[in-house]
Amino acid sequence: MALDPVKDAGLWERLAEYAHRLRTPPKLDEFSRELSNTLDMDAFDGARFEYHKPVLSAELQQSMTAPKKVFSYGHKLWLGSSLIKEGYLYEFVPNLLLHERTQLAATLDMHGNLLSRVSHVTGPLALTAQMGIPAAPGNPQTFVVDSTFRGQDFVFGARWFHKNYVELQFSQSLTEHWAVGSAVVFPASQLAAIGGGVRYESGNHFVSCSLQPVGAYAASYCRRVNPQFSMGTELKYMPHAREALWTVGLSYQVQDASLKASIDQSGKLTSVFDQIILNVFRLTFSSEIDHGKDEYRFGFGVILG
Repeated sequence: MALDPVKDAGLWERLAEYAHRLRTPPKLDEFSRELSNTLDMDAFDGARFEYHKPVLSAELQQSMTAPKKVFSYGHKLWLGSSLIKEGYLYEFVPNLLLHERTQLAATLDMHGNLLSRVSHVTGPLALTAQMGIPAAPGNPQTFVVDSTFRGQDFVFGARWFHKNYVELQFSQSLTEHWAVGSAVVFPASQLAAIGGGVRYESGNHFVSCSLQPVGAYAASYCRRVNPQFSMGTELKYMPHAREALWTVGLSYQVQDASLKASIDQSGKLTSVFDQIILNVFRLTFSSEIDHGKDEYRFGFGVILG
């Protein structure tokens, strides 16, 4: 059968136009990112104080109309916490930004534990390297390299851990609403683990179902009611432990304040409230009430800078 160049050209043009309408999907471990933005919160107890100071480069101040933050550092002090063995913790946090594409960040606590992170973005490729050096001689060091390439309608990611632990991920948009993803994990001297998932997005509704490489099943739903208010739920089932976990939460944000709250299958209620004052002063109130274990934690935080 002879090929018709005119019809073939029109077909390829329609396929290219259809592919151009597809959006870039998230990676498999980010299929429920809208729900994570709703449920994830920094809950703590005790009193926490933070101070962040941006340092401006003199050369950039002279060459640019608007000064740019190049280097910044911060101090974190955590007092009266039941989550810390000593009851208090101090951390020094420097941050360096180079050419708007490269960022270097580190955290050094009072015991000498160091956690450093380097990230670089160039076009569709993003690279990240993270290293943890503990102060105690017996504790192992950690090193992770993560790379992500984002195409027009697909995403490929590779992650390498210091103990020959490799993870590969690939996600592909099928339509304007549907996307699928897969992941393969190669542990050292063990059989490979495979995971996969599907994601549906339509307007302000986000649904995802996945089988994680560790063998757990997860399903989530999130709805963005308006730009300020969103709510969602997540269900996880672990066949090996024969245990099911679920969480329901909401997030409400206005210009200078935000409130996040969630409750899980055990009845534990967690909430965090943030209030920004004059763009440089931030107050945080945290609570965690677990009636089943009869544990109650409350925290108060102040952030300057």
